[in-house]
Amino acid sequence: MCAEQLYRCETAPASDILTMSVLNLSELGYCGAALTTPVRLWSRPFIVSGYPEAWQLRYARKHLEQSDPVHLERLPNLRLIAWEHFDRTRHKRYLHQQREHGVMSGFSMKLMFSNALTLYLSVFRENEVYVSAAEFAYLEQHVRETLLNLGRLTLQRFSDHL
Repeated sequence: MCAEQLYRCETAPASDILTMSVLNLSELGYCGAALTTPVRLWSRPFIVSGYPEAWQLRYARKHLEQSDPVHLERLPNLRLIAWEHFDRTRHKRYLHQQREHGVMSGFSMKLMFSNALTLYLSVFRENEVYVSAAEFAYLEQHVRETLLNLGRLTLQRFSDHL
């Protein structure tokens, strides 16, 4: 199962929350999630990821957070957006590379606390499957609850840096 590939970093509670989130969504075919922030509070972006290892390595090595549509598109706060709605022309190269590494489709949501802290939670599939309105509503609620829990955890952990 893809959830077992979750990258462990110094934020173990965050990766535990992501693991449980992906396990809950695995029945719908989702096999990974990533929590990211473009804020440069640290020497590198804050990332906890369950994406394929080759994609994680490429993302980190090539600093792809700078071209990640999740960070570049103007996502509304706490609304789930399907990646298929990203500007395909603008992000063609990034999306192609992502697909080459087995990340075929997904959804992302932004939680903006202030100018100092914005979190993004993305979930992905290794295939492209039609998503019904009922599934989308369930997914949006689940991702929102997970992101709010991760946001509270992040605020507690890094409040001294904000």
